[in-house]
Amino acid sequence: MTTITNNKLTAAQMAVIRRMQAGDRLLFNSMKGNYYFSTSRGYDGVTIPARSLLEKGVIKISEDAPFYTKPMELTAVGIKVKE
Repeated sequence: MTTITNNKLTAAQMAVIRRMQAGDRLLFNSMKGNYYFSTSRGYDGVTIPARSLLEKGVIKISEDAPFYTKPMELTAVGIKVKE
């Protein structure tokens, strides 16, 4: 189980992360020069800082998904948000 410390994540972002499931598709978009992803399910239109979550091992991208080019498959790892 991976634990995320609530530093710089909004309540909406934490709620999105809690509801993530394996197979969720992430859509690439760029905001303010940083890379973000929003799920195709919408999750209230919330974007998450996927790059830092990837680095922390909170989310994983399937190996056959082209990074930064097409919708990507999210692989669930145990996620627990520490508030």
